[in-house]
Amino acid sequence: MVYGLLTTTANLGAPVARAIGNQLFGLFRPSLSDSANYIADTPAFRGTVPNSFRTPSPSPSPSPSPSPSPSPSPNLDPNPSPTPS
Repeated sequence: MVYGLLTTTANLGAPVARAIGNQLFGLFRPSLSDSANYIADTPAFRGTVPNSFRTPSPSPSPSPSPSPSPSPSPNLDPNPSPTPS
């Protein structure tokens, strides 16, 4: 029974993915299915084709601020404050 469930699930993957893909690609305008768009090669279609291959990028995380590197130079303060002893 487990083998049957696993096999059925594996065999349904490709058809379901194809159906979802067809629905998504149907949303692109100008249409990716119309061969006339490839022949006309308009700027709008040139933007549509690469967008059909793009995957959503993860939300940008704030980049960490660069930490100041330790300065190897000695304290150049002309009037250093005395340190308590």
